[in-house]
Amino acid sequence: MRSIRTIAAVTATVLALTGLSACGGEDPETTGSSAGDRVKIKLGLSAINASHLWVAVAREHKLFDQFDIDFEPVVFQGGAAQVLPSVLGASTQFGIASAQQTMIAYQKEPSLVMVLNPMNGSPLSIVGGKGITSVNDLKGRTISVNSVGSSEDYHSATAFLEANGIGLDEVKFVTGGATSARVSALISGAVDVVLCSPPDVGRLTATGATVIGSASTVPKLQKAASYVVVGKRSWLDANQDAATRFAKGYKATQEFMHDPANKEKVTAVISKELKVDKAAAEQVWDYWINDFTRDADRSGAIHEENLVQTLENAQEDKIKDLTGFTAAELPKLYDNQYAQAPAGK
Repeated sequence: MRSIRTIAAVTATVLALTGLSACGGEDPETTGSSAGDRVKIKLGLSAINASHLWVAVAREHKLFDQFDIDFEPVVFQGGAAQVLPSVLGASTQFGIASAQQTMIAYQKEPSLVMVLNPMNGSPLSIVGGKGITSVNDLKGRTISVNSVGSSEDYHSATAFLEANGIGLDEVKFVTGGATSARVSALISGAVDVVLCSPPDVGRLTATGATVIGSASTVPKLQKAASYVVVGKRSWLDANQDAATRFAKGYKATQEFMHDPANKEKVTAVISKELKVDKAAAEQVWDYWINDFTRDADRSGAIHEENLVQTLENAQEDKIKDLTGFTAAELPKLYDNQYAQAPAGK
């Protein structure tokens, strides 16, 4: 049975969304509304890490400038639960959130729209601290995730546990915030298990931690939409040109990252942002660019079958806030016109 703590965390997230939907920030109806004008676009996210590498590359190499976009990532130290409220309150124009989190929020705030899909599947490894060397050792342990009940690592953890015959009532989930904080908590012994990807996997194994398994081996995770870029319908309708140029900047960034000629430039960004040496940065590039996202749709287009898989996963996991949500409602939740706009200026 899902714990009261988990349900409370999901409910708190939805309440936060409802409470912040109309406060603060710039006027969503006017920001960047004139076609061709240079406009500042803020993107909210919980952390700049390997999962969101494109954000760091775009900022470092000013890849949105050619589309007259002043691109400004905004990192929320409080974690993923703050991202969607920032979009609804117009303090950011876009936000990166998990697909499940967005579906939950959409039922309270139908003005939310998915516009890009940077990642499907789960790149995360399950890493255990001292004395945890096998799947069975996970029982009774404390697992730290970004946000209990809503973050992508939480959903990957629940799927991995269930696939390996471990009930969710046999572990304890805690909200640990950003990846760096969770990694530090495992090293200090404050928690027993975290989910992460390179370079954090290497950081942890160097301290004696053990990789227990990979979420990518769970079939139902492999085709599920994980992270999406979300906007607010009123802003998108009033700023279609700016939104389209933002999507073009995203596509240009993906092409830049996946061009082997730019490997050195990308690994330099990895080294700077993730604070790793050149060798570790190249390992991150090999894993993320040359392996995990090699065959991804670089346009960012949202494919409904990926959302359907995400929804089915949530309902199998008995996510309370999605039990009555149906696949028939999914077309209302995304808009591909921006991702499908022709590339180039």
